[in-house]
Formats: sequence, C-alpha cells, structure tokens
Amino acid sequence: MVINHNLLAMNANRQLKMRTSSSRKSTEKLSSGYRINRAADDAAGLSISEKMRAQIRGLDRGAANLQDGINYVQVADGALNEIHSMLHRMKQLAVQSANGTNCEIDRLAINEEVEQLKEEMEHIFTSTEFNTIKVWPEESISNAPFVSGQTEVQALKITTPSIQKINIDNYNYDKVPTGSFKINADQQGVSLEWTDYTGRPHTTSQISWTELEVNNYSFQLADYFDPTDTSLIDGNGNPVFDYKVSFTIAEKANVDHMIEALNGTTMSAYKYGYSSIDFEDSSNPSVSTKGVSVSMSINYHALYASRAYADASKGETGYDFEQYNDAFLDALPVTANGGNILSGPSATDVTSARDSTDNWTFKFYMEGIGEVTASSNKVSYYSNDRSSAAEGTWWYYSYDNKGKRYVSIKTYTSSQKGNGTLGSVMDCLTGAKGTATPGLISSEGINADSGNIQIQFDLTADTPYSYGSNSTTSSIGTLYLTIQVTTADTEETILNKINTALNDSTILDMYTDKYTNDAYVNVHASNAKKSMAPEDVYSNAFTYGAVDLTIHNGPNENDTIPITYECLRVGALGLTDTNVLTAEASNDALGDIEVALAKVSNQRSLFGAYQNRMESSFEVNRNISENTTAAESRIRDLDMADEMVALSKESILIQAGQAMLAQANKNPQGVLSLLTQ
Repeated sequence: MVINHNLLAMNANRQLKMRTSSSRKSTEKLSSGYRINRAADDAAGLSISEKMRAQIRGLDRGAANLQDGINYVQVADGALNEIHSMLHRMKQLAVQSANGTNCEIDRLAINEEVEQLKEEMEHIFTSTEFNTIKVWPEESISNAPFVSGQTEVQALKITTPSIQKINIDNYNYDKVPTGSFKINADQQGVSLEWTDYTGRPHTTSQISWTELEVNNYSFQLADYFDPTDTSLIDGNGNPVFDYKVSFTIAEKANVDHMIEALNGTTMSAYKYGYSSIDFEDSSNPSVSTKGVSVSMSINYHALYASRAYADASKGETGYDFEQYNDAFLDALPVTANGGNILSGPSATDVTSARDSTDNWTFKFYMEGIGEVTASSNKVSYYSNDRSSAAEGTWWYYSYDNKGKRYVSIKTYTSSQKGNGTLGSVMDCLTGAKGTATPGLISSEGINADSGNIQIQFDLTADTPYSYGSNSTTSSIGTLYLTIQVTTADTEETILNKINTALNDSTILDMYTDKYTNDAYVNVHASNAKKSMAPEDVYSNAFTYGAVDLTIHNGPNENDTIPITYECLRVGALGLTDTNVLTAEASNDALGDIEVALAKVSNQRSLFGAYQNRMESSFEVNRNISENTTAAESRIRDLDMADEMVALSKESILIQAGQAMLAQANKNPQGVLSLLTQ
C-alpha cells in the first residue's frame, strides 16, 4: 500500500473539480437564461448571434425611420388637401366672375378674395414644415439666366461711360475736337483721329487687338497720344485732356467683325458751356429782385468759341478759363421805343398787354462779340399746383399686376403759351378759363408757390464774329428770364418785375456760382457700323427645382427610400398673374386653375404612393426583425429543461465524487492503524 501519493484521492479530487466546474456553468446559464454567456461558450454561435442582433436593431430603427417618413408625407398631404380646397374655391369664384351680369365693382370684390387665397397658398407652401424641415424649401427655387436660343447681334458697341466731359481750361481750349473723333481699324489694331479748334489734325498711336483684349477692350485716350505731338501736353507735362473709351464685344465676335464695326465709325463730341446766373441790380440796389432770375444758356459758338476768340485776340483782357469772372450784361437803349424793353404798350397797361402781339426786345454789350440784340421767341409757365380743385388735375384708380388698386394724381406741370409776345405772358398768368391750363393766377386758385413764367430770348450779334480757324457766325445762343409767381402777385406786379429786371437803366451784374467755368466738351458713344455676330439669348425665369429627401429604412448601407418631388409655389402652379378682373380674365383663370389642380393632385398622388411604399417597407422590417429574433434566440438562448437535467446529473456526480474522495482518504489512515498495533 502506497501512502506518499494518494492516487485514489487525487483522481477523485480531479473528477470532483470537473463536475463542480460543469455545475457552475449550468448554474450560470440557468441564472442568465442564455446558452452563450461568453465567447468560450460557443465561439461560432456568438459571432452569428451578434450579426443577427445588429441586423435586428437596424431593422427596428429603420421601422421607426419609416414611421417618421410616413408622418412627413402625411403633413405634406394635409397641406395639399387644404390647397385643393382653396383651388376649388378659386374655381367657384372664377365661374362667378365670368358671368356677364357682374359689373366692375363686383369683379373687384371677387378678385380680392382670389388674391387672398393666392397669398394664403403661398404662405402654406413657405411655412409648412416637419421637425423644423421645410416641406417646400426656398433653396429649391432659383431665378437664374438660361440659354433660350441664339440670335444675330451687333458685334461691337462703343460704350464710353455715360456722357464724358473734357473740361476746358487755358491749356486745352484750342486742342479739343471741334467735331467727332474718327476711329480707324485694321488687322493690326485701332487708332483715333480728330481736328482741334484751330484746325490742326491729331492722331493717336495704334492700339493692338491684343492690348485691347488684355484690358477688357477699354483704354485711356491720353495713354496713346502721339509722343511727337507736343501740343497735347500742358505746361506741367500732363495730357491736356483724357477720357476712357470702352468697347462692348459680342460673345462670338472675331477681329473681322470688330474691324467691320469700327473702321470709319465716329464718336460724337461737341463743345458746350452752361452758366446758371442770377443777377443783382448794380444801378439800383434798393430794388427787390426776389422772384426774378436770369439764366444764360449760350451755345458753344458764343460761350466757348467767342470767349476763346476773345482770349486769343485780347490776351489778359479776354476770358480766362481758370478764373471766376463776372459776366456783365450792360443793357443798351433801344431807340425805337425810348429805351424800354417793351416794343409795345407800357408794362402797367394791363388791358393793352393782354391784347399785345409784340415781341419783347432789348440790347446789351458782350465782351469779344460787341452789341447783341435779344428778342423773345417763346414763353412757358411751370405750375407747382397739385391741389385737387385745379383744372387739369384729377384722381384716378390704377391697378398693379396683382389687381390691387391704388390712387394716382395727374396734373399738368408745364405748358408753352404763344410765341414770346407780351400777350402770351399774360396768358400764362390768367390762362383760358375752362381749359386744362388755366394760368398761374386764374380764378381756379393757386397755392403759395404756384410756379414760374419763363421768357426765352434769342441772342444775335449785331456784327458777325469769327471763331475757330475760318468760321463766322451771328448766332450767340439763348437767355432765359424766369419770374416766380406767388399768391401775392397780380398781372401788374409781374409786368413790373419784368420791366425792372431788364431795362436801359440797369446793369445786370451776372455773378456766377461754382459752375461759372463749367465749359466742357461732351463725348458721346456712337453705335458702331453694322456688323452682326451670333450670340446666345439668355432669359431669366423662376425654376422650381426638386426636393430630395432620403428615408433610411434598414440596417445596411443602401437600405434607403428616396423621396423626390417638385417644390411648389403659387408661381409653380401658374397662378401668379391669375385674376378675375374682367370676364375674359375670369375665363382664362378657369384654365389656369385646372392646370394648378392637376399639379396639386399629381403631387398628392405621389405622396400617397410614397406613404404606401413606406408602410409596406415598415411591415417587411417588422416581419424580418421577428423571424431574425427567433433565429438568434435558438442560437443564444438556453433550453432550460435540458440544462436542468444536466445540472441534476452534475449534482449527483458531485455528491458521488465527494463520497469517493472521503473513501480514498481512509486508505492512509488504515496504514497508520496497522503501525500502531
């Protein structure tokens, strides 16, 4: 008998531990209800089970997503249901308005409801949302240009920005063009030429097509002055004038097109000077001149050419373009009528003045020109009266493009009276009763600042004068005498104002403001010669794009249902301009509403189809989830009956093992008893 190694006990102990471990695992499974509690329980089964669990959870979330999608389209369908009801009401109103028994006022009332319905439709489209997501979002609408065709267009246009001014000063008054700039163009490029006030020719350097293209077909004229033409440089080394020239080029125009358009084309340039000059009575300062002003508008022969001529011929005594100077109109006696500006009856003889057919004349002296005769040729009046009682004024209703009415006022603000006679001045004051232009102090009534009478005088030099290189003329230009009329005036006071303003005892000191020397050359763009090039035609229109929404309905990457539909607005339904203001418009509206109803019905049908699809997908998800759960349960869940049998078996074996271990431990004790005997 061996005692150092109790092999019986060791074997019994090992078997007992195995049974205890098996019993522990059974107890764990029975307490958790799972057959697999860790990967060691069933490695392959655990892997399959986890994949199934992921699929089940994805299917359940997809089903919830589908329910949200169903709710989304139900919100949209509910909004469109109300749109349908409003369109039906609009059709009813259009049928009502189309009836011939309605008058204009009836249709206005009906149309007001139509407009309100359209506005509410637009509000529904812009405000309907689900979970703060707009059902018909604004970003799906665009107003972008699109190519709608092709046409033949002018290949090139000269586009000098607006009207460009070349200001006249002491350095350039005789260098600027007397007429137009001529454009020369060939395969090498473009150049400009002109003739100045003295008759000298000037030509720019050539500007290549490459330079033009690089600079977006624009250039500064002075950059291409001929460097050998020193007359175009002032005392400070700067060009005497400059301005920008631009060409607008058709999209598909080539060099040949541009040469054909440009070569021989002219850009118009004309000299102009305008001084708006008030006057003071130098000989009689105590006389009030309030309400009377003189403005002199003289064409370039007088203001520009004559003053330049005076400057060239008289030096320091002539006109200086860079200095502020008074222009004196020293009125001269008209011997034919004793010095009075009236060549007819006295200004205080109102009755005679009404019947007078005489023009008004006076004379004055102008530096560089000599004696000048002024003769009236037109009288106008400008009324500021907008009171509803004045003749020529009336109220009327107008309608905007939505049929909404607003009030407008029409009034005559100016009128020409006669041919500059004394009688035509009186007509401006009194007018003809019962006409649209009754006059400023007629019985119809005026306001405190009723307007002005303006007398236009033609100015002619008594002795023709020379200007430029070889030109002679007697024409000076025009002078305007403006008299303000107020409620305090009478026919007699107005005549006295005119008489005081211009008579043989008054020196008119025509003092000028900041625009004194605003003499300049205007340069105008001209249309190039006919040269046609193909060009796309672009149109602008509202585009109502598609709204894209994706419903993720399953556990996998591409398990989606795309929802796509048109973004609706009143414009998309074709109802923007629909109205029932006339019988014809009402009839047209019926057709518009039918089209709109069809569009709304189509979109509602589309939403219904999407809902049915999502409901089917929802049921499929639920079915797959249920069956996958059952399969996963068979892999993962514990069969309680089988495991209870196994646990019972392990319990019995544990008890048996414990008994055997006790028996095995008795053998060494038996050896001890033998030794002690």
